[in-house]
Amino acid sequence: MHIYIYEWIILLSRYFLCLISVDRWMITSPNAWLRQQSSPRVARWLIIIGIGFFTIYSVHASIGFQTNPVACSPPFGSTYEFFFSIE
Repeated sequence: MHIYIYEWIILLSRYFLCLISVDRWMITSPNAWLRQQSSPRVARWLIIIGIGFFTIYSVHASIGFQTNPVACSPPFGSTYEFFFSIE
């Protein structure tokens, strides 16, 4: 469960940084329509959608890892271990 929370927090922090960057770009745009799209209502929807998406996207971390007293790790010899080693 710890790896799930860790991965979820990392993904959300990167997503929020991207949202902040796009919001700053929209606020300073000379285009009036883009400035209007930068609103609390749109931001709220994007935050809710992002949290929902990354909650589902990170589920593989809680399924693919086995917990033991030493550390959380993928099961030895599994396909998940192979893909985790690539990362």
